[in-house]
Amino acid sequence: MTAKAALDAVGDLTCVRRVYYVDYASSRLPENLDARQRDMESSVFAVTLAGVLALDHHTSWHHYDRSFVGRNYFRVEEAASRCDTGATELAAKH
Repeated sequence: MTAKAALDAVGDLTCVRRVYYVDYASSRLPENLDARQRDMESSVFAVTLAGVLALDHHTSWHHYDRSFVGRNYFRVEEAASRCDTGATELAAKH
């Protein structure tokens, strides 16, 4: 839902580059990361889990490990034009 809100917010801005990530569906796709990329993603996830565990919340490494490690799928939609307006000015219009 957050992604939809972000896309709606920039819907009329042709100067914004959009990146669409495949989330849960990627668990059914083949691995597409090399060993270095996979290790980096696993490290980021491990640090995130450490923070969650530090606050005594439950986590599930095994689900992630079996479903997502080695996969990172996305599609990029390049901006159709340049942004000639500054970020502050652009935010004020919306």
